[in-house]
Amino acid sequence: MGLNFKYVEEYNYADFSFSYHGFMVFREELAGLFGIDLNKMQGYCDGNGISWNTIKDDIAIILNHSDCDGEIKFEDLVLLLPRLKYAEKISNKVIYNLHELIMFIEEIIEQDEDESLIFT
Repeated sequence: MGLNFKYVEEYNYADFSFSYHGFMVFREELAGLFGIDLNKMQGYCDGNGISWNTIKDDIAIILNHSDCDGEIKFEDLVLLLPRLKYAEKISNKVIYNLHELIMFIEEIIEQDEDESLIFT
């Protein structure tokens, strides 16, 4: 069981996947690179957290997304990709699946068919 990504809905297989725990760790590490403490953000903490509206960085597109369903639209992927590449560049360690996610999103964008990254 885990989080699977695909970009063409009619395919019945996942092109890329995380365990749910792995995706949480991924987002924690990614957020840390941008000075965001997920444990203080709405949706990650008990009670009132910091509103995502205060985060003006496009990295929030993936940090403030459901971990089990929905999609990230093509136009948001175009905004997210440079932030993920920047994260890979500034990280002093390998973040699990970051490079693979970058390549996956690049493939979606190269298709230039207004596809989405679908969470299943």
